[in-house]
Amino acid sequence: NDSTLIPRPETETLIEYILQKFGDQQNINLLDMGTGTGAIAIALANEKPQWNIAACDISPQAIQLAQQNSVNHQTNHITFIQSDWFNNIQTNDFDIIVSNPPYIAEDD
Repeated sequence: NDSTLIPRPETETLIEYILQKFGDQQNINLLDMGTGTGAIAIALANEKPQWNIAACDISPQAIQLAQQNSVNHQTNHITFIQSDWFNNIQTNDFDIIVSNPPYIAEDD
């Protein structure tokens, strides 16, 4: 909906990389920062239901949409947090922090 942007094609590449690099590990704590629609967190939760996945976004509307998408994809074990980056994140004990924000300049 209007509260998020459509996930970019690089999102799929990012998910494939994470699964290739860490897919054989059972106990992963992962944070998806700027989750938007929740695409990254949901895709990884579908593939790795034993992983502990949290997803944050500054936008309450984006969090609401990501939660609904999570319900629609039966990945109800994702923790969603409304947060401006790390402001409301209670731990820094993550094995993976992933983000694919659409507003990074191409040359950055």
